[in-house]
Parts: sequence; C-alpha cells; structure tokens
Amino acid sequence: MPPRLASSINQPKMRQYAGLTHFLPFDFSSKRDPMDVILNDDVVPIRKRVAEIPKPLAAAIDRAVTINHKDRYPDAIGFFKAVE
Repeated sequence: MPPRLASSINQPKMRQYAGLTHFLPFDFSSKRDPMDVILNDDVVPIRKRVAEIPKPLAAAIDRAVTINHKDRYPDAIGFFKAVE
C-alpha cells in the first residue's frame, strides 16, 4: 500500500488516541518545532498517557498509530479484528 494511502487510514486512529487520552500522540512538550517532532520522534505509547486502558486495546492502538506504515494494520478490518 502506498505510504500516502496508509497515512490516510491512520488518521482516524490518531483521533481515537487523542479522544481516549486527551493528548496528541506525540510529545510536544519541548520547544522543538512540531514538524520536527512528528517527523523524527515515535508516538508516545498510549498506556504512558492513560495506564488504565486495557493492554489488548492499547497494543492495537499503538500498532495502528505507529510511524512506520509497514508496521500498521493493513486495513481497518485488521484493526477491528484486533480490538474485538
């Protein structure tokens, strides 16, 4: 799957991450340029934000929002099967 398409599939998962944690998936606490953070840093694992999220759900979300599109679910069906 082209990275651009994989990225568009990833966007709803980023919103889900933010909705569950009330934080964006990246650590913007430094004074660095936000684009530098997005392009060069990893996503903060969701249980570091909210430890009470069940481990299976956290693992599915972390995989869905990982930076490397090859490590994400190939499609929404894969994600939904992981969180069933």
